[in-house]
This record gives sequence, C-alpha cells and structure tokens, in this order.
Amino acid sequence: MSNNANKPVELNGDERALLAEKKATCPFIGSAVAQGDLAVRFDAEDPLASIEDVRRLGNSGGGDLGDLLVLFASGNHAFMRGDSGKLDNPVPSGLFYWSSLGHRVLTRATAASSRKIRRCGIPVD
Repeated sequence: MSNNANKPVELNGDERALLAEKKATCPFIGSAVAQGDLAVRFDAEDPLASIEDVRRLGNSGGGDLGDLLVLFASGNHAFMRGDSGKLDNPVPSGLFYWSSLGHRVLTRATAASSRKIRRCGIPVD
C-alpha cells in the first residue's frame, strides 16, 4: 500500500457524485463525499476516509451520530481489498474502507437514499 494512504484524492464534483453513488454503502458517507465534505483518501478505486472526519461530520449537528458511525467504520470497514481481490488487507490506522465492492449490505437501498439526500440538498454538516 502507498505511504500516502492518508492523502486526499483530487476529484471534481461529477467524479465525487459518481463515486459516492457507485461505491458508498452508507447514505451519510455517500452524501458527505458527493458534497465534498468528506475527503476521499488513497485512491478512487479503493476509497478510504478518515474515521475522525466522519466523527466530526456526524457529531456536527449536535448529536452523536458520528460516534455511532465510528463504531461501524472501525469494525465493519477495517479491511480493504488486497492483492487477492478479497477484503483481507487491514486499512491504515485512523482510516476505513467505504467501497460497496466488499460490503454489499443494502447497496441498492443506500444508493437510492444517498441520491435522494443529495437531490434535496440536505447538508451533512
């Protein structure tokens, strides 16, 4: 893995929206990426995000949604695709893998929810 796993990937708005729709398993993460509020890290094929960025965004509304999202990120998304194509490569500390390629739970429903949230212009921060 690159030593720059924490470095944000430069994407334009259309690229962020497509990536969020095709790869995000969570409507919150998808919307945050599409709106440019959550940086995509490592690369667009195997997207990572900062756990602390998710905590900050999730808790910014005054609640503790971010703390809950950290539990999922730290547990369910602690591995990314390795050379075998399987989720067998631990993500670097402080990051999580948010691609639906490995996590296909409610993919269609979350993609639809994410599109609806973005269409309504609901801010995530």
